[in-house]
Amino acid sequence: GDAPRLGDPKAKFGIVEFSDFQCPYCRRFHAETFPQLQKSYIDAGKVALIVKDFPLDFHQAAMSAALAVNCVGKQDAKRFWDVQGELFAHQDRLGDDFYRELVKNYGLDQQKFESCVGDAKQKKLVEDDLQYAQSLGVEGTPTFFIGRIEGDKLVDAMPLVGAQPYSVFAQIIESLSEQQDKRP
Repeated sequence: GDAPRLGDPKAKFGIVEFSDFQCPYCRRFHAETFPQLQKSYIDAGKVALIVKDFPLDFHQAAMSAALAVNCVGKQDAKRFWDVQGELFAHQDRLGDDFYRELVKNYGLDQQKFESCVGDAKQKKLVEDDLQYAQSLGVEGTPTFFIGRIEGDKLVDAMPLVGAQPYSVFAQIIESLSEQQDKRP
């Protein structure tokens, strides 16, 4: 769908990430594993990363952070990824003042941003991601589904829960690639 997507639009494999901006394990994934995944697979055009929101109800700033980054993405898709990184790196600063500071620092339109985060439709989109994740059995963050991309769908997806090391992701991706190579 219209979820933020990083990587080659023609990538054969995808990782769908359900995360929470206040989750320490999500932060660990983005600090330790994501850079290697990006270099080896995403930037190489082999894998696309698709992100979905899963703000946990006991993380008070998770919903506002999801709204903020999504509204940044509505103005500038590239800045979505920059701001996402900032939110994970500075979890201790999550809140309206920090979001406004980021909007200013990245040269975005403050008025459009404020209008977007106050729009009930935006909150509904985050809640839709949350409900979708729950329908898939997601209970915590981060949770990933790794599989082949066919059209605009992830197929033969396998779940991976937690801030797993790069080697676990690489093993799954390489296994999927080998299976793909064996297909007629």
